[in-house]
Amino acid sequence: MAIVDRAKSVSAALTYRGREGMWTWILHRATGLGILLFLIVHVVETATVIYWPQLYENFLDTYKSVFFRFAEVLIFFSVVYHALNGTR
Repeated sequence: MAIVDRAKSVSAALTYRGREGMWTWILHRATGLGILLFLIVHVVETATVIYWPQLYENFLDTYKSVFFRFAEVLIFFSVVYHALNGTR
């Protein structure tokens, strides 16, 4: 019975209810997860410089692409939004 109640509460928590803060709540959670994903990838990628220097060089070459330049800008604005929304 508790599992059914928990499933209902999760679906109820994720259902848009039309309140004024719902979209900021969703965007705050999404930016937080994006920043967490970036930090995990960044730590793993930086650790490769010790164990696999050639792989690290390949990562650096990959990060020069247009996609990753756009992703850097997106991460920057995600951090700014997440920080400003977290302080309000």
